[in-house]
Amino acid sequence: MTGGMSLGQASPSMNGFASGQAAAYKMFETINRKPIIDAYDDSGIALEDIRGDIELRDVYFRYPARPGVQIFSGFSLHACSKLKLNTSQCTKTRNVPNSN
Repeated sequence: MTGGMSLGQASPSMNGFASGQAAAYKMFETINRKPIIDAYDDSGIALEDIRGDIELRDVYFRYPARPGVQIFSGFSLHACSKLKLNTSQCTKTRNVPNSN
């Protein structure tokens, strides 16, 4: 009788154990996956000049869940690799009003 009650009380936890086991399987599958790109392979093109500048031009963006709300409308940004806080020497932003 006591064994039956214990088994009855443990049965709701079985679903949690199964969910945890499935999640752990997916996690270890991802950890053990062999990537397509070998990060240690040094063959390929060696770039001579890398500046590290970032430039975005005329970016338009809406979240898929809220297509009626425009987040960026013609947003542009240029930031050079020597960007420092509290300086405007290297950063240029331009926001173009929405034409809709």
